[in-house]
Amino acid sequence: MQKKLDEEGKQYLKKIEASSELMGQLIDDLLKLSRVTRSELNFGKVNLSDIAQSVVKELRQSEPERKDKDSITPDMMVYGTLIC
Repeated sequence: MQKKLDEEGKQYLKKIEASSELMGQLIDDLLKLSRVTRSELNFGKVNLSDIAQSVVKELRQSEPERKDKDSITPDMMVYGTLIC
């Protein structure tokens, strides 16, 4: 005999599914972090402008409906840690 879920049960099931996906992403991110912390660190020039442009591009792709304005100074360089 098959039992059907009521609306409340369906809502709980959706929450469980969303939480499971979030937990999977958190585990993946923790694994990435553990790999990074084991990597050798070297110092060198880092182009912060390129990093900022990359972040803006990724945000625009993930949320195309957002209409944020950005102003990134070109070739902003710092001396910092590079992950190899």
